Amino acid sequence: MQDYRHTNAFYRVTRRLVALAPVSWLLARTVHHVDPHVGRLTKGRATLTSLVTGMDVAELTTRGARSGLPRQVPLCGFPTPSGFVVVASNFAQHAHPAWYYNLLAHPQAELEIRGQTRAVTARLTSGDERARLWDEAVSIYPGWTQYQQRAAHREIGVFVLSEGV
Repeated sequence: MQDYRHTNAFYRVTRRLVALAPVSWLLARTVHHVDPHVGRLTKGRATLTSLVTGMDVAELTTRGARSGLPRQVPLCGFPTPSGFVVVASNFAQHAHPAWYYNLLAHPQAELEIRGQTRAVTARLTSGDERARLWDEAVSIYPGWTQYQQRAAHREIGVFVLSEGV
């Protein structure tokens, strides 16, 4: 994954566009319906989001916090030595995304990246670790800064998904 400054102009423009309030509002209601179809067509190697932004998109399968039923969601993230990092921005919506609560209730999950599936355990970061990972996330997708400003009433969660259970 390339950081924002070192990616091509097309990816920089699309990463800026999706951070705009009306665009992120629309994406919050549509992209989760489109990305899985593109993922199936490409055998898990790409999603619409990854194709237009150049960002890594993983398919996360959690268990519902209350129902315990499997829930799948495509998420942007990035690899680190400690695991795959995902940001619970929910496109700056008022509440945390459902998968945030699912991971808090049931930290064991499955993560599929580019067609490779692995069991992971989720951990919500805090303090210095969260600050460091947040800075790294923003260097890849500056739009998360705008999301945090629009969702100032809550701290956007940053999770590390580590292999194994």
